[in-house]
Amino acid sequence: MDITPNAKPLTDTSVIVQASHAPVFRGSSSKLFRCNSCGHVLIEGYDSRRLIAIRIECFRCKTITMTDPWPVGEPLPNSLLNLGRAGRIALSDPVDVREGVALSSSSEIERVKGLTGPRAPSRSRWELSRSWLNALETELDILTDGAVQKMAARVRRADRAGNAKYGHIEAPPVWAMARLRSALEAGYVDFGGSDGLAFAYVQTLRDCLDRWHDRPRFSEIARSLCYDFHHAVTTLSIASYLSDHGNHIGITHTSAQQGRSPDLFINVDGYDKLSMEVKCPRALFLPSERLTAADLARKLEKEIKSAAGQITGSGGIVVIGSGRPSDEPDLELTQAIDHIIARGKISRQVAAVSSIQLYSRVPRNQHANERGWTIGGWVHVALNPRFIGPNPVETQHKPDWWAGREVNWL
Repeated sequence: MDITPNAKPLTDTSVIVQASHAPVFRGSSSKLFRCNSCGHVLIEGYDSRRLIAIRIECFRCKTITMTDPWPVGEPLPNSLLNLGRAGRIALSDPVDVREGVALSSSSEIERVKGLTGPRAPSRSRWELSRSWLNALETELDILTDGAVQKMAARVRRADRAGNAKYGHIEAPPVWAMARLRSALEAGYVDFGGSDGLAFAYVQTLRDCLDRWHDRPRFSEIARSLCYDFHHAVTTLSIASYLSDHGNHIGITHTSAQQGRSPDLFINVDGYDKLSMEVKCPRALFLPSERLTAADLARKLEKEIKSAAGQITGSGGIVVIGSGRPSDEPDLELTQAIDHIIARGKISRQVAAVSSIQLYSRVPRNQHANERGWTIGGWVHVALNPRFIGPNPVETQHKPDWWAGREVNWL
């Protein structure tokens, strides 16, 4: 099969110079990649998932032709060789690309990351006010196709019936915004009590929206931000954490999938995916009572077993979300996960089990005229020694604090 591309090449990036009649790359497919102008063979065995937006200067006519760009909405492979932004690389003999890492340029890497990865964390100040809450509520209502207004009506009916916990359990963001409005009307916000938890909910939500709202597959998660709030923000938060630590994270295109599929994924290379399935049992979030050690172990085993069934490809990670704010890691949770793994209770398809303890806050460094918190979560990763094959997950030996957003107050 012959391929003669029509795409215009990018500028301000590296160029592979074909310094002889021989192809510059040799892959394993049956495709020939040809010069856009004269048809001379540039690549033998062309694979668009290994040679990504590479500019090649033809030996015969000197025309520069670019290989296919990376698909829209999909993250780049983690094992990716960056050819740089500028410079000419002359190749007289074919480079074997039948196995190993993918190749791309700085321009293409930046383009794809700008479309798939989250924005940088915001450090802007904001004012807790009725107008700010109204704007957030309107934005969330639009993203969830009107679910916020419908749920707000249900919460009001439940409150009138004496079921004060209904909103907190069924629609945490609706409960949180209503709680903060009441506190503002009363003229006092108790950050040490339920108002503080409500504040952490809306801050975490605001951070997720700021970082992900304009990404192509954000809509896959946005619709659940009202009815399945903890799962949605846990998914986006762990995606932010992994992205901040150098990984290219993908949101699964669930509407195009058949059967069960993971929430997130990482392209380990051009073809191999590492699945990530997020589980957020209500028992691990307020206002539920804290489980006993035995009940926690049983709950975790059940959730991890269920998640393993949604892992596709060669393996994946199970992420357990929890919502009991603290300025220290929840050692009962992390130790329970470690104990389950040590007992060999984890499927061989699971490379690691991670937990993220959301809605936590730690004091910022104090300044002369300013105080504040950083709101984020404690992340713990435990490797599964029974995993089939080399484990692609890197981990630390202790829980890691992930800073979602800084909050200042006077």
